[in-house]
Amino acid sequence: MTSSPERNANDLTRFVEGQAALRRVAMLVGRGAPQAEVFDAVATELGRLAGADRASIVRYESDGTATVVAGWGRSGTVIPVGANVSLEGRSVTALVSRTGRSARMDSYADAPGPLAALLREQGIRSTVGAPIVVEGRVWGVVTASMSRDEPLAPDAEVRLAYSTDLIAAVIANAQARADLAASGCGWRLSPTRPGGASNATCTTASSSSSSRSSSK
Repeated sequence: MTSSPERNANDLTRFVEGQAALRRVAMLVGRGAPQAEVFDAVATELGRLAGADRASIVRYESDGTATVVAGWGRSGTVIPVGANVSLEGRSVTALVSRTGRSARMDSYADAPGPLAALLREQGIRSTVGAPIVVEGRVWGVVTASMSRDEPLAPDAEVRLAYSTDLIAAVIANAQARADLAASGCGWRLSPTRPGGASNATCTTASSSSSSRSSSK
């Protein structure tokens, strides 16, 4: 049994590792890296942080399916980015969609549904997942999976949750850029803190011209 000092030391180590991973991803966000690059970095960092064999970021669709937007695997075997999967049956991805809460499955041996069957074929034995909530809506899920017999750590869901606010901020920023572009604005997004919400500044062509004129 792990003693209290050892447990405290392990908790501190995990916290420091989690913060370091978030800082590395936040640097990508700060320099305006494409969303796909940020998502790939998040999946990689989370997979390693959770001690998993695979990690994925999945977006829920309005038709009851889900789309893989990023993935990482130690062996390189992952469901490819862009793949659309069914939420029928039982899987962590489906459970998070239905409940809006973190979920865990320690075995897919008897789980029904096409996604569970695909994960069995790929050798996945257990998975944990945490919801990605954007503007009050469950946008998707981040998952970590094991192909080895040993289960994921008891606090794996907590480790995944480190990232969900950052992922949500990246998604919200991307949506803000799209909205500003559609409105005819130029945009500038300035993060208020690493992984936090951003302030959007709209600059139209006429306002830029007026600003230049008034400065003469």
